[in-house]
Amino acid sequence: MKRLPFFLVFVIVFLLGNGAFARPWWKDAVFYEIFVRSFADSNGDGIGDFQGIINKLDYLTNLGINAIWLMPINPSPSYHGYDVLDYTSVNPQYGTMEDFERLLDEAHQRGVRVIIDLVLNHTSSTHPWFINSSKRDPLYDDFYIWRKDVTESGWGRPWGGGSKWDVWVRNSTRGEYYYAAFWSGMPDLNHRSPKVKEEVYKFTRFWLEKGVDGFRLDAIRYLIETGPGAGQADTEETLAWFESFNRYVKSINSNAVLVGEVWTDNRRVSKYYSTNGIMDLCFDFDRAGAFLSSDRDNIIRVYMNNKRYSAPADFYAPFLANHDHYRAMNQLQNDEKLARLAAVCLLTATGTPFIYYGEEIGLAQPDMPDDKYKRMPLPWNNDKKRNYGFTTGKPWFSMPSVKSHVNIESQLKNRNSLLSLYRTLIAIRKENKEFRSETLEIVPNDNPNLLIYKRIDGNDISWVMVNFSTDKEELPLPALENKRVKNLATGRTFAFKKGMKISGLDFLILKEI
Repeated sequence: MKRLPFFLVFVIVFLLGNGAFARPWWKDAVFYEIFVRSFADSNGDGIGDFQGIINKLDYLTNLGINAIWLMPINPSPSYHGYDVLDYTSVNPQYGTMEDFERLLDEAHQRGVRVIIDLVLNHTSSTHPWFINSSKRDPLYDDFYIWRKDVTESGWGRPWGGGSKWDVWVRNSTRGEYYYAAFWSGMPDLNHRSPKVKEEVYKFTRFWLEKGVDGFRLDAIRYLIETGPGAGQADTEETLAWFESFNRYVKSINSNAVLVGEVWTDNRRVSKYYSTNGIMDLCFDFDRAGAFLSSDRDNIIRVYMNNKRYSAPADFYAPFLANHDHYRAMNQLQNDEKLARLAAVCLLTATGTPFIYYGEEIGLAQPDMPDDKYKRMPLPWNNDKKRNYGFTTGKPWFSMPSVKSHVNIESQLKNRNSLLSLYRTLIAIRKENKEFRSETLEIVPNDNPNLLIYKRIDGNDISWVMVNFSTDKEELPLPALENKRVKNLATGRTFAFKKGMKISGLDFLILKEI
């Protein structure tokens, strides 16, 4: 047998020792999205804060969460934080930088990774950069996209609709128009400017050196425009910019993750995957809609479509809803049985799953158009007089009016609660490697109400069966007949028999043994 050259052996050992072939941590993560303002208030001012999250970390780890995404934590004139005033400070309503650093330490001690929102497309119109740019300060003159006049037709919102006047806003100080894809209070940065890139790289390094484990990147489709219409989203310049940004981030921390918000269909989302590195993960909006449709064929269609695109299966990060959507429970008509099936689809799916805070207890919202209702405070107990345990003061926004069992404390005590199911499903995912693999095989069957698929990793094979009908249905699975299986949700083992049935609006997760 030939021996490997000493130099080659050295290189392999070096790479192994430095984690070059290590599996990226996010492939084994279950993320939990937190709106800091609404999660937990520690000091009674009615606003959630970093210390509130620290106080609840054990709840999250007991649930099985090993990664959290914090919505914007920077100072901002808005409650939501997506119009940033200062990229290297924290919102004082949430605490101090020392509080945030303590949160990072406490989370990391528990094996929980922390990523933060990075809003690169735009700033607040009250950001010092914009104020100085509007005054033609030579240091900031080209930080934003300015035009002396706007005569072109076709400039609507980049996602369609509207007129050029919706995105081109006149600034009286400068006497010119600036581009603002979202609204006048969020002017778009000019990412063709080397000075802007330098600033972005500075604050990116700042947070990585603080110890954050990566970023959720907001609205990345719209970073660099080449013209109206199709040139307002997903441009080649945008992809190239993020490929360079990815290299920069990895040069500081090779284990940092970049999660892209590319709110469109997966055909376009797949453009953000490259073997050279653009995004590590992108949210799967197609599957979110399919899972909440409770429609077998919709779900199968998305899985089959994803196979046609260039990105691997685990590039698409599944979720049910987030801070921009009506809550999952609302989209499911407040049907807890459907919420249980959606949770099964989410947590047995390919890719890294994301859970929106409160989703695990079936938190719903009033049917109101204001986005604040999508981001209401989280009820921790059933004490309405004391704001459901969220705060001892006056909540920053009205607490949700919920059913008596829709709170953390009540569901922790109930082994049959939605929260308990989430904990069980997360444990199944973490303890059985096939659920973290890229392989999901749809098992065809003629019943339009039965979704059946296999999760496979080597010799480890599990079957997921979801019945979207209210009726009991027979499971047409000749390939599984007479095999010994383990019900991963209950721990029971048995031989699968022909004619076995599944209850209405129920599921089975069976592992071959």
